[in-house]
Amino acid sequence: MVGKRATRVILILIGVVFSLFPLSARSQEEYPNRPIQIICPYPAGGSSDLMTRVVAEKLKEYLGQPVLVLNKPGAGTALGAGYVANSKPDGYTLYSAAAGIFVYLHAVNPSFSNRLSDFSPIAAIAKYPQVAVANQGVPVNNLKEMVDYIKKNPGKVSYCSVGIASAGHLLWESLKQAQHLDIQHIPYTGVAPALTALVGGQSQFAIFPFSSLIIKQSQAKAIRIIGIAGSKSPFLPDIPTSAEQGFPDLFYDSYMNFSAPAKTPQPIVHKLEGIFEKAVQDKGLRDKLKELGFEVEFLNSPATQKYLDGEHKWGDLIRKANIITK
Repeated sequence: MVGKRATRVILILIGVVFSLFPLSARSQEEYPNRPIQIICPYPAGGSSDLMTRVVAEKLKEYLGQPVLVLNKPGAGTALGAGYVANSKPDGYTLYSAAAGIFVYLHAVNPSFSNRLSDFSPIAAIAKYPQVAVANQGVPVNNLKEMVDYIKKNPGKVSYCSVGIASAGHLLWESLKQAQHLDIQHIPYTGVAPALTALVGGQSQFAIFPFSSLIIKQSQAKAIRIIGIAGSKSPFLPDIPTSAEQGFPDLFYDSYMNFSAPAKTPQPIVHKLEGIFEKAVQDKGLRDKLKELGFEVEFLNSPATQKYLDGEHKWGDLIRKANIITK
């Protein structure tokens, strides 16, 4: 009798243990079963925000659940990045990142405790270069003329950026060190307010992430594009790159990438990776991304991880330039 009772108890325990596995697997197979939120660390209206919203609509179509975009600007994107890194790793909170600033944020802001290891890269879907631009009233047409103008007016001109430690800010600091320039930095919280400041003459120069907003302002003769600080752009075939103008170190290609909190189950990450890959094959989405000024290029999860690993190099420049916030 004792043997039969023991056997019955063991069988019950085994049944309980094994019943947990289908439940876990089923929860991942059913993903998603409620709305997903994508955190954008920039204000509404900028190119990153617009791109995220366009992509969110396509994800909603494929995932069968609402995909909401939540803007959390501030602290040089640390607010949005930290929110995602510390969210529950269940696939319902994602991060839309312009470039890899969250990789080196800890070098800028000592209070930012998160690292790349706190994220699970999912995919990158498009890239864009940085572009050097000038207020229309400044008499420069290329990068050399810009450098000469700044040297002739030390401390009298400024450049604006989309935020501290943004790609544009880092490129300017690199140029300042190489050319010994005396120019002031005025940071903003995104493309829209920084571009408004440049058009209004509050700053004379900027290096912005390329977008349709830049093209529109250039066509309106409000600003002048004087160089591409990255790869040759199919959208600007007549604008020479920094390398072509003799400034090869002024280079920063950015990828719009998506991540989840670390420890997000791999089946969920893999499913999202596949959804993003499917999304960029959709002609309608590709056309919309091109309208926004993005060059469609898909990177899977491992390739995105490799790209983000390479962003660590900017930490050295940040420390050298003493770009520290509190």
